Amino acid sequence: MGLGRSTVATWLDAAGYDTAFFGKFLNGNETGREGAPPGWDRWVPSYYPWQDPALGTAAARWIDNRGDRPFFAALWLRNPHVPYEPHPRFVGTHQDETFPLPPSYDEEDVSDKPPSCAPRP
Repeated sequence: MGLGRSTVATWLDAAGYDTAFFGKFLNGNETGREGAPPGWDRWVPSYYPWQDPALGTAAARWIDNRGDRPFFAALWLRNPHVPYEPHPRFVGTHQDETFPLPPSYDEEDVSDKPPSCAPRP
């Protein structure tokens, strides 16, 4: 449909930025450089949750090796998505911890929120 021809990546690329994408891109399964949408100079797609740590490392290396040119890096990780499949080195690392929920969690009165926040039937 041509929607990918005018995005933050194409705008920044046209303005002289180096652009890089690491991670899960929408719901397609683009693999390799040939699948890169317009505007991305570096393209590292992944759809496997166990690759999230490697993607973070790849993005950090790319950023660390930047010159003086401005850049834009997007790191979109697969997790958290169901089914939750943590990297083996992270399994059980927070097993005994509890995490407090914010007051807005499961809020009954959402009349002050956009319609998309309303509870689903």
